Amino acid sequence: MPLDKITERILEDAREAAAKILEKGKDDAEKAMAQYEKRAQEHEARAMKEAEAQAEAKRAQMINTAQRLARNEILARKQEWINRVFGEVRKDILGMPETEYIAFLTAILKKAGLEGTEEIGLSKKDLALAEKLAESLKKDFPDSRFSFVESPFPVEAGVVIKKGQTYLNASVDAILEELREKEGREVARLLFPEGGDGA
Repeated sequence: MPLDKITERILEDAREAAAKILEKGKDDAEKAMAQYEKRAQEHEARAMKEAEAQAEAKRAQMINTAQRLARNEILARKQEWINRVFGEVRKDILGMPETEYIAFLTAILKKAGLEGTEEIGLSKKDLALAEKLAESLKKDFPDSRFSFVESPFPVEAGVVIKKGQTYLNASVDAILEELREKEGREVARLLFPEGGDGA
């Protein structure tokens, strides 16, 4: 499965997850905004009771603070939802059926521009799939001499490729982090079409 298709699938999964949680996210954002608007109005009412000379300055300061807090709270809530989307995508990858997961790992390795002599680090759990992964790679690398070892870095899924003295982290978490950097704003736009990107 090409990495582009995997990326598209991850984006599709993110879009589906976004659609499922969008309603909840909108309600939470509206409730948070309503709470903070109420607090801002309460602050404004108290400020008006103060001395006439200080009232306007105090009011503006309190409203700005309440609005900033509201924006920060809304951004924090949006960030939570974005994190949930990427968490769901991660969970989907970790829950892939074995054959699909091996195809996923194969696509990652093919995209890495391998020469066939690299050391491929896998998680302890994934080491059990090394033989099947090697078989899958034989199609594209018939003369390969890959060695499969336990990853020197903490990896739950995915691979760490060692080429000479250089390591390429292609773990699921590293891939999702890169995807988050590249596509996070798009996920936020799907979750919160009213304009807040939250990324």
